[in-house]
Amino acid sequence: MTMLSVIRYTLLTDGTSDAVLEHHLTWLLQQHTQSALRPQWADLSRYPHPPNELAKWIRVAVDLYPCELLFVHRDAERVAHAERVAEIREALGHSPALAVCGASAHARGMAAL
Repeated sequence: MTMLSVIRYTLLTDGTSDAVLEHHLTWLLQQHTQSALRPQWADLSRYPHPPNELAKWIRVAVDLYPCELLFVHRDAERVAHAERVAEIREALGHSPALAVCGASAHARGMAAL
């Protein structure tokens, strides 16, 4: 198995306050690889023509911030967790190279302790 010398990952979030998740993801990845990490937060807040669908946001993020790993964070305050996971799955399509993992509300609460 060939190990990448550098892993670029992009974090796509709902807003600027979620950019802090980059630090958590970096720590998590450091626990599982010896590759160098190059994190990127997809700051699309200044994008001139904001897409109106998550699938388009993902395409723009990957075009502007090429990566080996893409993390998509969607807030679940007004929408149920399961709906957000389904939304991300649908936006990513049926690519076998992509996986969607969602933390349950309980796990998110425990992680905050």
